[in-house]
Amino acid sequence: MLNQFRTVHYELGTMSMFSRLYYLLLTFTTFCALLLLGARMFEGIWLLEIGISFLPLVTLLLAMLFIVTFMATTLYFSQLPQESRSIRRLGIGVVLLFIFSSLILSTIQVTSALDNTVLAQERDLNKDSSNYLSIGFFNKFYYNYQHLPIIEAVANNSLDILGMAEISESSYQALKEQINLPFSYYHDCHCQFNSGDSVAVFSRFPLSDIKTDGIASTGMIEATAELSGSEKVKLLVIHPDAPMSPFYLNRRNMLLKKLDILLQNYREQKVIVMGDFNLSSWSPTFTKLLTMNPFLKDSARGYGLLSTWGPYFIRTKIDHILVSQNIAVSNFATIGIEGSDHLMIKAELRLPMNIQRFE
Repeated sequence: MLNQFRTVHYELGTMSMFSRLYYLLLTFTTFCALLLLGARMFEGIWLLEIGISFLPLVTLLLAMLFIVTFMATTLYFSQLPQESRSIRRLGIGVVLLFIFSSLILSTIQVTSALDNTVLAQERDLNKDSSNYLSIGFFNKFYYNYQHLPIIEAVANNSLDILGMAEISESSYQALKEQINLPFSYYHDCHCQFNSGDSVAVFSRFPLSDIKTDGIASTGMIEATAELSGSEKVKLLVIHPDAPMSPFYLNRRNMLLKKLDILLQNYREQKVIVMGDFNLSSWSPTFTKLLTMNPFLKDSARGYGLLSTWGPYFIRTKIDHILVSQNIAVSNFATIGIEGSDHLMIKAELRLPMNIQRFE
């Protein structure tokens, strides 16, 4: 009798420990699902912004947590007395359904980057080879002094226009002499936080109407690229602050709001906006920027996840090229260049206009 009592007591103690661990796992998984849902819905919250920046990885982690939690739930119910299962099944079932729904919504948002339906139709537009435009953007990294890999990347990819960020005056002068893009401009905004906010643009086409103060205290160049005769495209190269703290997150978002106001002047023109936005494709702030400017589209949409910055496998896409809806995108790619923590991004465009190149 004593041995039987000890056996029952041991089993109850084991069950109690397993129950505590199970509910801890369920609570943690639910908390992660809530954070993921909140990050997709709300902007301007620093920790949520950091989480949503790595949405593919966070979604994968939540999927793994959900699988483990579901298996633990099955084991948990198999050990419950029959009379206490019904009410717990209902409550835990609702929680698991919520977690699964959050996971599905995140998966849909991630895989939407793979939807190439619209872009497949665009490839049939403007097939005239003389109307193509190859543009790129690259965050050089301010302390990267390796110029040859950049020069080779420009030549190998036949770029017509290249925007750059985190480029010093000396690097700009050195690259200007060696890159076969005869028209260029450099702007060091002398930002309070980081001198790396400086930006430059190199172009095969003449640049006019150059402005650098459209958005105060951030790296930006506004210019008009004259493709031929009266054919022009408005060009903006930007580099807002990195959201390294709530203060700089708010500062970045304020600058993006000013960019939105600035873009209203170019609704009827052909526009290209490129830069290190320090803003991921998954952020509600990025979605809002495109929603408020429906005449623009993300040139990377349909070409995969294509992360551009981050250590090892913890990567995200914060470098973007936005173009007018009437500009067709025939290809988008990333290019690794030695010396930078960013990848170069390149978009092949087709424009309904004649283009005359200057060598």
